[in-house]
Amino acid sequence: AGPSTPSIPEPTPLEALTVETGVSDDAPIAGEPIQIFCTVEGLAEGQSPPATSWVVVLLPAGAQEPTIEGDMITFVSAGAYAATCQIDATDWVDPTPSLITVSPAAAAEIDTAVSPAALTAGDVATVSCTGADALGNAITEGWEVVATPGGLEVSELTLTAITAGTYDVACALADGAVDVTPAEVTVVHGPPHSLITELEANLIQAGDHTSLVCRAEDKQGNTVPDFSFSVAPLTLVEFVGFDVTSTTAGTYVIKCVPGDLGEWSAFVLVSDLLEV
Repeated sequence: AGPSTPSIPEPTPLEALTVETGVSDDAPIAGEPIQIFCTVEGLAEGQSPPATSWVVVLLPAGAQEPTIEGDMITFVSAGAYAATCQIDATDWVDPTPSLITVSPAAAAEIDTAVSPAALTAGDVATVSCTGADALGNAITEGWEVVATPGGLEVSELTLTAITAGTYDVACALADGAVDVTPAEVTVVHGPPHSLITELEANLIQAGDHTSLVCRAEDKQGNTVPDFSFSVAPLTLVEFVGFDVTSTTAGTYVIKCVPGDLGEWSAFVLVSDLLEV
């Protein structure tokens, strides 16, 4: 007897075939084409797959229609999509569509708003960041805030005013995109909090003189100008304006106080020591 002829498997009936939906990238950025492919399941060995097709079954509200060329699709609008395959001869549809999440492309426009933009040291402001890619998709996450020069404390989308001055505040993204027209923020000093005494020399000979400087600062350390000072009187120390002298050896606490010698407890008094 001659050699046996291998048996050819019977083809699977069309009605018994199923199809799976696949995508080359399930998280593309807007404007980036991806491939959608249909894989027929249940084929017998050597059996040719039947014709398949696919359709987008879920689009975000208000989304622009994607562009389709062959088995490639390009999404214009960001959002969540779904696509599913079917076997054309039997209308059998994949019951588990492939989900596709489209993100905005690189920012083409960034805008920064700060409220309020005029601050007193210690105040807190809120930064609002808006942006869009070249296709008009809004960018709603991933924002960072850049403030220059230093002097504003940044925490996520809030600013705390520390140092008096004028600042540029710009929204930015991790890919390096930044608002090229930053918002301007101005900070002025707060009310006086600390009265600081500084002697030109802390050690003098009896009968010699030194000078002192009185300075007012707010809670953030900013100088408060035009504050009226006096010096706390001492029995063995003579003050002539802000000139200090003594003829008696000892260590003396020199302390700047409010100019009207009024309520000292409203301020933190930072004294200096004079040794004669």
